[in-house]
Amino acid sequence: MIEGAEVELYDLEKDPDESDNRAALERDVARELSERLAAVQSAPDWSETRSVGPEESELLMALGYVVSDNALEGDPFAPGLPDARVRVADVALISEGERLLRRVLAARRAGKPERRVELLGKARGVYEELRRRDPNNPHIPYGLALVEFGSGNCALALPLLERAAELHPFRLPLFTALVQCYREAGRYSDAEQAQAVLASLTEQVLDPD
Repeated sequence: MIEGAEVELYDLEKDPDESDNRAALERDVARELSERLAAVQSAPDWSETRSVGPEESELLMALGYVVSDNALEGDPFAPGLPDARVRVADVALISEGERLLRRVLAARRAGKPERRVELLGKARGVYEELRRRDPNNPHIPYGLALVEFGSGNCALALPLLERAAELHPFRLPLFTALVQCYREAGRYSDAEQAQAVLASLTEQVLDPD
């Protein structure tokens, strides 16, 4: 269930690409989920920090949502979150942004350019909101890089892609985009290097052993 200018409701088992909005047909379900979402968002700690236990902290650190004090040293792009704390709303934005990027890819594969443009706009809004809330969050270059690339703006995407590749060196979409943008910029040597990394990552995915 997604709330925004238009309420969206999808059956993810039957419609994993989220192409069939069921909100108008299943109003009762949409209303109930909207009420639940509103209750969560109105909770006192929705946009505040909260303490988490050691196990939660370790999991969130592994996911990249929390960093240790050591990881913050010397990196102005590292998220400025105290160790073992997480901004609940920021995590929700990151999750929503990545979900929208997956839907952008699904729309491209399905040959739905108008839907793709709409989803790119929503994704841009999510990452801009994340940047407003937490300018140093390392997920921002990744998200905005793919938004700009998906919008055909390689010139704007390239510096974001390069920074995102430093922060997330194992993400295939970044290097796929880097290869194309380097070529468009006439940086063929860099494109070859990015292509080599992409080939290595692809091989690891296909043959993890």
